[in-house]
Amino acid sequence: MDKRILVAIVLSIGVLVGFQYVQSLMGGSRESGRQEGRALQKESGKPADVARPADAVARPVGGGASPRGTMVKVETPLYTAVLASEGGGRIVRWDLKRYHARRSNGGIGLVAERDELPLTLRIPAVEGAALPFSVDREELVLKEGSASQVLRFRHSTSAGRIERSLTFHPETYEIDVETTVLGYPSYAVSLGSNTAVIDDLDSGNWNVYVGPAARVGRDVRRESLTKGSGSEQLSGEAEWAAITDKYFVMAAVPAKPRGGVRFEFEGPRQTTLQLAEGAQKPADLKAGDPLTAVVDASGRVVRVERQRGGAVLSGNDGEWIVVGKVAAVSGAQGTLQLDTRPVARVLIPGAAGSAPDKLRVYLGPKERDRLARMNAHVEDLVDFGWFTVLALPMFWVMKWIHGVFGNYGVAIILLTALLKLIFFYPTHLSYKSMKRMQELQPKVLALREKYKNDQTRMNQEMMEIYRKHKVNPMGGCLPMVIQVPFFVALYNIFSLAIELKQAPFAGWIHDLSDPDPYYVLPILMGVSMLASQKLTPTTVDPTQAKVMLLLPVVFTFMFLSFPSGLVLYWTVNNILTIGQQLYINRSPAK
Repeated sequence: MDKRILVAIVLSIGVLVGFQYVQSLMGGSRESGRQEGRALQKESGKPADVARPADAVARPVGGGASPRGTMVKVETPLYTAVLASEGGGRIVRWDLKRYHARRSNGGIGLVAERDELPLTLRIPAVEGAALPFSVDREELVLKEGSASQVLRFRHSTSAGRIERSLTFHPETYEIDVETTVLGYPSYAVSLGSNTAVIDDLDSGNWNVYVGPAARVGRDVRRESLTKGSGSEQLSGEAEWAAITDKYFVMAAVPAKPRGGVRFEFEGPRQTTLQLAEGAQKPADLKAGDPLTAVVDASGRVVRVERQRGGAVLSGNDGEWIVVGKVAAVSGAQGTLQLDTRPVARVLIPGAAGSAPDKLRVYLGPKERDRLARMNAHVEDLVDFGWFTVLALPMFWVMKWIHGVFGNYGVAIILLTALLKLIFFYPTHLSYKSMKRMQELQPKVLALREKYKNDQTRMNQEMMEIYRKHKVNPMGGCLPMVIQVPFFVALYNIFSLAIELKQAPFAGWIHDLSDPDPYYVLPILMGVSMLASQKLTPTTVDPTQAKVMLLLPVVFTFMFLSFPSGLVLYWTVNNILTIGQQLYINRSPAK
């Protein structure tokens, strides 16, 4: 029977790893839905200028250059933002207050790279020009419970007139954007490029999606940043469009579904940055090392950190972030050569005319509840994979428990107990079957010895023994396999739910979405798994026994890099299993 248990456990691990890997290979086809009618053409070095309507053609107004004009600061309980009057309210800074950068007490900056800034206007008639706008104020301060406030931008020349209002709310990450364009025949609004907090392209998280997305019909269509340079126009009308990463998103919802939404892509490119006076490269750099460079308004690197990118503070006013890998270490003195990460942009065509064109824009965490309040299915961006149908109920229960106790670690423990209660009876049957199989082992071994040269007769006699004693040889395995989808669903919850990011449990566990920094939980998990094995009915086969003893060691090392919330779940589950095994072992056999 131990052999069957071993097979079941190996299959369970295979299902866990395999499903995650298959998601990475098939995620595009599964998530993108029907892709017919879309065009994608590639060029080297820049996005293709094809398959797009006239009202979506143009370079950004102001582009990636350092913004000029009046800088407007917006302060709310949730974020601090800086907008440039040039270009009509492009977002230069957007720093979240409730989420903190690694190795920093500062807020996470979602707009940190000078590629194309969010809310950039693209107007074909003034291609390449930076339109000046006036703005009615230079600062907005919204306190908790206060009323919403509006920024108004205005541009007027003989060529045309543009009026734009941005309404900010104190307790949401949403902006209501109204744009009126007269004189210019067409325009598009850019959501900017992917945010600077992306650190998942090379993290090995197969279930993490990074890049542009849009909901067309009932399908959420996604395209990976790694596909290279090109341009793609979506067929059909989009209910919303977004740039998203693991934890954060910038999404725009038109007043009604809109056609002509386009994704632009630019592959990695090599760039040479000048180091400012006093700036030093990290020691022992080698090609391929991940780096994050902080660049000042003059374009010189003032600070370099050896890291994947990740959540980084966007720096002082006028500074931005460049994330990439070291391209070469033999560059000129005072320079830094980087292969920058891929870039994606999302363009939403606007409606020129006297009537204001309305967009609701969201820049913040991927919290399902907040996204659902936009009433446009934007919460579909929070994708827990193939087992979402299992993950969502467990996620809701966990959030409800957290609302009662105020601690996600406690919520995980109670959710584990609830799942254990649900699976108590099938698990009970599994262990009883294993116990009966253990009692039959002497007879099974005798049959194997007696009919070792007649495999067919041996199998027939063994099945007769199982029938006579009413034992299902697979009875100990199936209940374990049934639980695998629940484990995969929990893995995705603990890996992707931003509600667990920076959520503390107790003691040294300050973030349930990160691995245990001191490996205490993985070791406890391994010890509890070993104790559970000692209580599990076993055979006398010494080889199988040795293999089974290795499994806790394998699992311990495997779980070192898993989110501590998942390791907590598995540890508590092992402890509850030990209690159940003690109960079964003390019960008389029937």
